[in-house]
Amino acid sequence: MGGMTISGTSDRTRGSQAPILIVSAMDSSGAAGMALDLRVIDSMGLAVRCALTAVTVQGDEGVLDAAFLPPGIIRATILTACTDAPGIAGVKVGMLADAPTAMAVAQSLESLAESKIPIVLDPVIRSTSGSPLIDDEGLDILLNRLLPMCFITTPNREEALTLARRLGKKTENEEEAAALLLDLGVGAVLVTGGEGAGKSCIDTLYLPSGDPVSYRHPRAHGQVPRGTGCALSSALAAHAAAGYSLEKAVRSSIDLVAGFIERSTITGNQRLLFPEGRPD
Repeated sequence: MGGMTISGTSDRTRGSQAPILIVSAMDSSGAAGMALDLRVIDSMGLAVRCALTAVTVQGDEGVLDAAFLPPGIIRATILTACTDAPGIAGVKVGMLADAPTAMAVAQSLESLAESKIPIVLDPVIRSTSGSPLIDDEGLDILLNRLLPMCFITTPNREEALTLARRLGKKTENEEEAAALLLDLGVGAVLVTGGEGAGKSCIDTLYLPSGDPVSYRHPRAHGQVPRGTGCALSSALAAHAAAGYSLEKAVRSSIDLVAGFIERSTITGNQRLLFPEGRPD
């Protein structure tokens, strides 16, 4: 069973379509980060360009080490991706690691934001095992420089509360946290609920005006797959780039990742997503 292709794309037309730019880190396990982002976009029938921010050494015990790319290399990579034909249709931003990296990414994406290219921010703060993946100064730049230029951000509940605390608001209410992020200028906040309990997940879309919109879907049985946040934000970037409305992009991306989860399987000590279809 293969991935879902966005209407109007195929292997023959893929090369002529403006690609999705992925800005994220490499997870050496292959279960999340850049490796998964690329597989998601490819499964949707779209071309992709990538800008690596860091290389992380990850295994069953979590994050063991990391090396950050020089900011100059990150800027040059993004600039090259943006200036080569046929341009960029959408952007997904993942792990930013530290303040110099976050600043390099924010500065490099300014022209795309001014051109109304949709930018999706997955605010990666900690790994699944709890290791920090961005420093406090990097969070400040994420919040004040990068977030305001984004189409949508996709924190899980704990990430949303952490961002609110960094803004000086100690709260356990995700709606209050989302409101603080919206006040910074981001177009929308999708708080994901995959880390909770119960038979269903509820992802909630918060907008600058109007009531929140909830999306309920079945929770994965057993071990939660790694990389669901990476996959969701990458799918959102692709759907937004294809011209989907905000709510249609969110619904389509949630449904797509739910399909990935259904096809996930245990490999070693991890449950892995298979956007392109589970191998025989």
